[in-house]
Amino acid sequence: MDIWRWIAVGAAVVGLASGQGSLESAAAAQPPLGWGDLAFVFIGSIIGMILVVGFQLMRKDEKYGRWAFRFMTPITIFIAGSGLGALGVALYSGQHGPAAWLFLACGAGALLGLWACWAVKQRRATVAP
Repeated sequence: MDIWRWIAVGAAVVGLASGQGSLESAAAAQPPLGWGDLAFVFIGSIIGMILVVGFQLMRKDEKYGRWAFRFMTPITIFIAGSGLGALGVALYSGQHGPAAWLFLACGAGALLGLWACWAVKQRRATVAP
């Protein structure tokens, strides 16, 4: 197992462990979060990840795209893990509001955007120049 896989596993574990803090910070949002805000966060995370990593993939030197994947993958895994941890804590403590789902929506959207960039990168790699 290479170092980047260990970093991803570490990011997931630390993210899961930080679920309580993520839930508290999402619950403290002013104005309070609504259910419609989750859709905005999810779609915004997809678009944001596509813009950030996608611009790096379009550069001439492909090392920038490679580094974008290497740095953004553990970050998105951490956010998704934090969202899972926050959701677990919220469900265990009986909180069912949108704050419980905020970080999971953000992490899932970012992972989906990262996956879309990876799919485009793989497609570009198979197309002859």
